[in-house]
Amino acid sequence: MTPAEIADFLASIRLFRNLDERELIDLARRFEEKKLKDGEILFREGGPGGEFYLITSGGILLARGIGEEKVIVGALRTGDFFGEESYLRKKSRSATATAIGETTLLEMKADHFGQTLQEYPHIQKDLEILTRSYRIGRSKKFEWLDEDEIIHMITQKHHYVLLGALSLILPIILFGLILVRIGFAANDDFTGILTAFIGILLVVPLSILALWKWVDWGNDYYIVTDRRVVWVEKIVLIYSSRNVVPLDAVLSVNVNTSYWQRIWGSGDVVVNTYTGRTIMKNAAHPRQFAAVIEEHWHRAQRRTTEEEYQTRVRAIRENLGLQQGEKEETPEVPKEPQEKPGLLQRIANFIKTRYEENGTVTYRKHWFLLIRQSWKSVLFLIPGTIIFAALLIYPIGESSVIPLLFCVANVVATFFFFYNLIDWGNDIFQVTERHILDIDRKPFGQDIRKSAPLEQILSTSVEQNFWQRLLNYGDVHIRIGEAEFIFDGVVNPSMVQQEIFHRLSARKLQIEAQEAAQERKRMIEWLKIYHDQVGGSHSADHEPDLF
Repeated sequence: MTPAEIADFLASIRLFRNLDERELIDLARRFEEKKLKDGEILFREGGPGGEFYLITSGGILLARGIGEEKVIVGALRTGDFFGEESYLRKKSRSATATAIGETTLLEMKADHFGQTLQEYPHIQKDLEILTRSYRIGRSKKFEWLDEDEIIHMITQKHHYVLLGALSLILPIILFGLILVRIGFAANDDFTGILTAFIGILLVVPLSILALWKWVDWGNDYYIVTDRRVVWVEKIVLIYSSRNVVPLDAVLSVNVNTSYWQRIWGSGDVVVNTYTGRTIMKNAAHPRQFAAVIEEHWHRAQRRTTEEEYQTRVRAIRENLGLQQGEKEETPEVPKEPQEKPGLLQRIANFIKTRYEENGTVTYRKHWFLLIRQSWKSVLFLIPGTIIFAALLIYPIGESSVIPLLFCVANVVATFFFFYNLIDWGNDIFQVTERHILDIDRKPFGQDIRKSAPLEQILSTSVEQNFWQRLLNYGDVHIRIGEAEFIFDGVVNPSMVQQEIFHRLSARKLQIEAQEAAQERKRMIEWLKIYHDQVGGSHSADHEPDLF
């Protein structure tokens, strides 16, 4: 490749888009072209690093470990770059790089790479952000990633979101610590003990709450892979979700920032799709994150177009007898049996307001609705149990009627509590890969089940009153023809609505792929009829110039 050709290629890479033509030409002269054969190893894990690489054609497989312990990190394709992490962190290579097919790279030596980072600090900043993403990806080991799927960027909600959540808690903890110090230093035993006790009551639960807030903040991630945009959200012991937007479904990407978000360096990244939009609020490095989404979205579009073209060519040539060589048969991969959850997992799932199992997302109503439904039985059960135990220890007279009455009352209260608990747990809403379901199963009563195909959804809406917004729950209305499904009382209804949108989008893409395959089949049948009518088949040695 000439420097001008390399400069044109660099202009298509997000990392270098802010450079002018002169800068791109200057940068192009620092690269050297390097060709690899299929299976050839570029560098090994643990080896010396420093060089920076761009893929102009072919691909690179990154893997860690050897033999049975080999772990695929991901597959890089044309337009991807790699090698910067070992230079920035001054460490050896973290993975082994192997060529996938005939591969052409642009290599920049370590001294030229260091010079480039000094001359263009914004490139170094972008690479440092990406390097942090790689470290998070390796440490978290997201189980939902496909074997050859690679993470290109991970970001989280900005630190000021955590500071805002702790802004009221930390001063009260500090005040509690002061009370504890004053209490222990007081001369009056009773006053000192009381003061210290009040301080401990403030410090201990609020410290647990602050730790919970910190862990909760650290469990939320915004992720871009080579196939999808993912929002992972987890509330410890209560809620976990993974919203997925396939890159094929993206229509546009926007970044919205307020005055204070611009000061802090955060923003809302909005991904618009056919069925709605996903808003990743208060994301750190929002413009870099949006740029990575756009880059890989456009790549996915080009890849889909090329794959569809190649699929049509292969199908036509095979059906017209023009395909040379034997037709490769794809072995059927047996489906892995779906694992049934164990007893502990079923118990854990029963109290969760959202969980995912074998591709089906299940929602329950907010815990507040359970409390509102069963508070009377609980209100009687607690004091009733205490009084019953006290009467057994300190009986009033010789009569056993009163303890017996309290025993019966406690049994009745316990029965109604567990009835309400089971009733709450059996009232579920589900979204599968093809359907939505509303299931209401009464203990000792009716089992009402409604279902509808995802593709028949016309619209969705969220309704919340003041108290519902305060407690973060509400109703999701789903319009299907003249019928309406209501996911009532679900936690985080906006998130539920987005997950329905994502499942609907994935289902529509699946239907479009099936329709495209059917259309391709019909087209091939017409071409085959035409081919038979105009002169019969051609040999492989004399092929018509169709393509």
